[in-house]
Amino acid sequence: MPSKILEVLICTIDHRIEHALRVLLEPQPHIRYLIAWQQSSEAVLPEIAIPEREDLSIIKSQGKGLAKNRNVALRNASGDILLIADDDNRYTLDYLNQVLKAFDRFSAADIITFQAVDMGNRPLKRYPPTSFLYHNRPKGFYVSSVEIALKKEADLPFFDERFGLGTEFLTCGEEEKFIEDAAKAGLEIIYYPCVIVKTPAETSGSKFHEEVGIRRSKGAILYCIHGSMGAYLRSFKYILSLRRLPLKQRYSFLKDMFTGIHYVKATS
Repeated sequence: MPSKILEVLICTIDHRIEHALRVLLEPQPHIRYLIAWQQSSEAVLPEIAIPEREDLSIIKSQGKGLAKNRNVALRNASGDILLIADDDNRYTLDYLNQVLKAFDRFSAADIITFQAVDMGNRPLKRYPPTSFLYHNRPKGFYVSSVEIALKKEADLPFFDERFGLGTEFLTCGEEEKFIEDAAKAGLEIIYYPCVIVKTPAETSGSKFHEEVGIRRSKGAILYCIHGSMGAYLRSFKYILSLRRLPLKQRYSFLKDMFTGIHYVKATS
């Protein structure tokens, strides 16, 4: 049996607590679950039967915002290794054990990022085939929340609550900002090519054309990683790569990215 305790930090809101409860596996002595349950003011919640399990903690909070809820989970976590999760994820015991084995293998790592597949067992995105340190990451590499596992004893940052689902302006990117903040703080971050979760979720990048909040978030994240000049140049370069779009639409998208840059600069 593993010597460390893995705690799965599941974020949910309102009636989706019913979905969160479906994430749980049969009890195991080395695995715990924490459900961070946000309750928005407009929600009318039905009576929900919460199972009494020694391996389950439920933390309620008021409000909205995924990054805010992730921070509630981090503040209340007690496991040795913490796994970021959503309420529509699905795990197997082998997936969870692989997380613990990775931290045994990379004992100096503070954060390890893994791979996810969709419900048809297809990779969520293109993944590099070999491990690397985050500061040696290949061009175009980015992290999704459900791929992240953390060492509790590390001096972890919190998620930036300006970003993420449930906010009005920067509707994604909280995980990229979190990883970048952790890297700047000197934490050791490793990518390990191992599948640890099934998720039906699309990556936010696939919705760049449809959602203005995602375009603003992309500009804001570029600023957080590369600074003003780097963000502007990379925004231009990205928009120029969208050759199939009409010029007017590309100009509109560029303005959205610049708006995200200006917003995060003004609120820093």
